[in-house]
Amino acid sequence: MAWTQTLGIGHYIVCRAHRITGRHLEHLMALREHARIRFTLIVSGPPPTALTELLGAVAHHNLDNPEAAHRHLHTIHQPGPPSDRYAWWQPTPFPNPHDEPWYQLPPRPRHPRGHPGEITTSTRGTPTRLPSHDNPPPAITLTSAHHDVVAQRIHTRVANPVYAAAVAIRTLTGYGTDQLPQLLLPTPAEPRADLPAQLPAWAALLQDAARIYTDLQGYIRPDLPAHLSGANRPFQLTSWERNDVAHATETCRLITAPAPATRPNSPRRQRR
Repeated sequence: MAWTQTLGIGHYIVCRAHRITGRHLEHLMALREHARIRFTLIVSGPPPTALTELLGAVAHHNLDNPEAAHRHLHTIHQPGPPSDRYAWWQPTPFPNPHDEPWYQLPPRPRHPRGHPGEITTSTRGTPTRLPSHDNPPPAITLTSAHHDVVAQRIHTRVANPVYAAAVAIRTLTGYGTDQLPQLLLPTPAEPRADLPAQLPAWAALLQDAARIYTDLQGYIRPDLPAHLSGANRPFQLTSWERNDVAHATETCRLITAPAPATRPNSPRRQRR
């Protein structure tokens, strides 16, 4: 539902609706009520009992010939968004091609403080560290010119709205997964902000989807001020979710910037 509302989707066409289970029908109807959208169910076989009972309880149109279906779809059709609205309009291949270029994230900010170090979990369940800085893959420094490519990768490869927004923020700022849960949005009580004042359109959409998703989970109490309810923390990630974000970052072929070299402490001269 978070993606549906964020992207302004108002109509879904569900093919082979006679194969939908009763549980899935409940989910579709919940989405219909919450998002106020239309559904067109294409039934190509005997409808199951759950679907028959559902249609008997909701207002609907029964169309049984191509001409009626054409008139119906033509009536409810709304013009789609312009092709330049979303930076990810063209999908990217998944799984990743072996020769796909890696992009290097911006340098890691010093604040808020965290504990650097990321571990992702491969599909086989074996812990796999992000590419080592000692032997990194060929990385291209990430600039605004590459943001459209990264946005396409996020859209194609990251389904969870919160994880997608987290990867987008990492792309723009370089924050580590250990810093994300500590990031703050400005509020009257806590004016300090860790995120850019204005996000690019592609990242702002992802942030909106993450906010809607978080609201749906019931993690935020609307009866409390933002700094007490957690509404000013856009990424309330558990340790395993941080691992998932790190894995999603790797899936989008993004690598953390090398840590700056630290100078050894020089011995103090003794005064005579």
